[in-house]
Amino acid sequence: MNRYLRISFGISMVAVGWGFFHPTAISPSDHFSNSRNVAAASTEIHAVQKITSPQKPTPLAVKSVQAEERLETELKFQRFYEIQKKTFRTEEDERVIAEILKESQWIENAVAIFLSPQRMTAPQVHGGIDLLLEALKSDQKNLAEQVILSIIGDPQIEDESLNFEYRERMAGIKAELMYHASSIETETFKKFLPGPVSEKILNNVVEAQTQNIMESEIERQEYVTNGAR
Repeated sequence: MNRYLRISFGISMVAVGWGFFHPTAISPSDHFSNSRNVAAASTEIHAVQKITSPQKPTPLAVKSVQAEERLETELKFQRFYEIQKKTFRTEEDERVIAEILKESQWIENAVAIFLSPQRMTAPQVHGGIDLLLEALKSDQKNLAEQVILSIIGDPQIEDESLNFEYRERMAGIKAELMYHASSIETETFKKFLPGPVSEKILNNVVEAQTQNIMESEIERQEYVTNGAR
């Protein structure tokens, strides 16, 4: 998935107060914080504690993650981002991805990390989203679904008193995950939406998906028609 061709056409345009904001694409050189202070990250941050639910995906409860664990997870996100940029993956790239996907700790850490995206560079955010989506196709599928639902269900984006830029970043992350996590049904997402802002994001995601299906069908019909001539 090309993270530069992000969902910048309205999926994450959500109502905030009396107006709207639209998280647009973020270039790889951008940072979610102008000065990422590693020392400041030495405090504990919230992550997740697994809740077993073999039948249906459920969010994860909160636990603490130390700064060292966070840094290790962010480095995995960065590594995957760099691999994704390549036109062709090498055997070493495939080995690295397979090793990452065998682990579960980084997936459990992902909730807390994505709930403080201002600490990450844009490539780390992009790589982290793609890595979570990759995990949906692996043996870690159930855990990845739980993590995604935890991020989708986080209520902070509904709080108008919070920093606008933070809410904007979270809107983009939620939109990306809801749009691309096709193994999770829309009705399941609806059960965990924390408020009207998140509901608006999901509505825009569904509209965009429907529009893409219609456009794909038009292209298919044009191809069939032109090919028959």
